[in-house]
Amino acid sequence: MREVLIERFRQGDDKSWKYIYQLHSRRLVSYASSFTSNQMVSEEIVNDSFLKVYKLKENYRSLKELEKYLFRIVTNACIDYLRRIRSERLRVNKYSLLNENSEDEHDLIDTELKYVEVIDIIVEVMKKQPPQRKKVVEYHYQQGKAVREIADLLNINQSGVYKHLDAFKNEVRKKMPGDSSV
Repeated sequence: MREVLIERFRQGDDKSWKYIYQLHSRRLVSYASSFTSNQMVSEEIVNDSFLKVYKLKENYRSLKELEKYLFRIVTNACIDYLRRIRSERLRVNKYSLLNENSEDEHDLIDTELKYVEVIDIIVEVMKKQPPQRKKVVEYHYQQGKAVREIADLLNINQSGVYKHLDAFKNEVRKKMPGDSSV
């Protein structure tokens, strides 16, 4: 069934396109919201991501490949969004420093800037992970899969999954400036 679905999608069948969208959009919006904390922005990111996928529909050989690409596009779009927000806030922060010294506003901006820095660190660490650990982290954090499910998918035991997750978190902590409470 999955092969038929992806083949129809590749041929431009609207029903298969709609089915793929309905199958993945809610989970992708939830995933994007974990980055953006903004439902509307997340929906826009996901819709834009689906448009990018549709434009390259001939390139996908399997539904799994398409799903992986969708998560990658959404992740990159969220990171770009957070970087834009950081840049805009830095400009606002400079302006407000010149005009008014509001403690609460500065604390909020500092917190959000730290959040963006953490995302950048996570992306950097993720790029350097061995393939098996990357899969474990992607399944767990990006796709929300349970440890038992990941163990079954990768044919490893659950303690192996926990070891991969712990090793990843430790590497992220090492890269964190100052307070490393990830």
